[in-house]
Amino acid sequence: MLEKLAELVYQQADAHFAIIALDLDGFKEINDTLGHDYGDLLLQAVTQRIVNILPENAVAARLGGDEFIVLIDKIDNKAIVETTAQNIKLAIIENYNIKNKHVYVTASIGITLFPEDGKTVETLFKYADLAMYKSKELGRNCYQFFNPNMLDLLVKKRKLIEDLRIGLKQGQFELYYQPITDLISGRICKAEALIRWKHPTRGIVSPLEFIPVAEETGLIKELGLWVAKTATSDLSELLALGAEHFQISINVSPEQFKGNDQWITNWFEHMQMLGLNKDAIIVEITENLLMENEDSIRIKLMKLKKHGITIAIDDFGVGYSSLSYLQKMDVDILKIDKSFVDDLVMQSNSRDLCRTMIIMARHLNIQVIAEGIETQEQKKILTDFGCEFGQGYLFSKPLPLEQFKENYFGFSIPNNQLLVM
Repeated sequence: MLEKLAELVYQQADAHFAIIALDLDGFKEINDTLGHDYGDLLLQAVTQRIVNILPENAVAARLGGDEFIVLIDKIDNKAIVETTAQNIKLAIIENYNIKNKHVYVTASIGITLFPEDGKTVETLFKYADLAMYKSKELGRNCYQFFNPNMLDLLVKKRKLIEDLRIGLKQGQFELYYQPITDLISGRICKAEALIRWKHPTRGIVSPLEFIPVAEETGLIKELGLWVAKTATSDLSELLALGAEHFQISINVSPEQFKGNDQWITNWFEHMQMLGLNKDAIIVEITENLLMENEDSIRIKLMKLKKHGITIAIDDFGVGYSSLSYLQKMDVDILKIDKSFVDDLVMQSNSRDLCRTMIIMARHLNIQVIAEGIETQEQKKILTDFGCEFGQGYLFSKPLPLEQFKENYFGFSIPNNQLLVM
């Protein structure tokens, strides 16, 4: 509807208009934690607030989900558009009372102008969307006008996608392993598999850069299966060398849980071929995945559990999980997020939170792994709280397989000294 209206405005000889694209920040979490009925009521409330503050020469439409578009016609100057965007931002951020619950949400906003930014409506909508995503990158709850530099980011993203496809075909990826240590005995009993991309011209590319793109394009399914097969093959090699009762922890993207479960079948077939017991594998998932309302996701998690796979919640404490979900999904391990460990020494709040999470987990018969341990002081505090396992640079940085094998066997932490650095 709004696209047709924009076309009509565009056809006017003296056309000068703006398109504002906005997306709600944190809407998915509200749906996941409170339910879709709350989300639907929130969208209605947001829509009403947008309509209420629009100038007479503007119209709005919801494109779907939590995405909105505003068209401002016959604008005299950029300040009018900026004022409208600011008013939308301030209107949306105000507290909502949805079924007697206080709900908060913000908006990321992108703006394009005709004729300055583009000559077709299709181009303008694309550029508004690009500016909106730039707002998200800058921390959300803000607005950005489109500028040509954003196109460079788009070109870089397309190049990254192309390189990802080539990298998968040419085997440019490698797994590194970071030991997980028993904090009392010093024994290395687990390791987390961490993917590294050795790009032929760029060198090591951070997973923080390519994993979101892989998830967006669907390449994460192929990449995730490669990680699983490679990690289980490496584990088979470690067990053959005498690493008894050793576990490998594998991160599984939420996107891998969407669609069919063929990846689980392929994974199990590979493990069966290697003669591996499935209890040697830990699957790390995010808190938000645990809260997903989709039955298909829960079925896949239960299928993993039924076959003996250990389930760990990664970065625990920064998401939205609850005790009922931890019990319902029969979670085995909680990994305390590094941000809490960083502040253990200086912040009493972090100490209290860590202690509470550890006590809660022990009552639920759930193991705890603290991530990002870098000092002996952090290790001592966590050990005193009853934390069982630790991971971080105090013990070892992530290592390629050959170096990990060389350093692992027969290695412990004598007299609480550092492992491999």
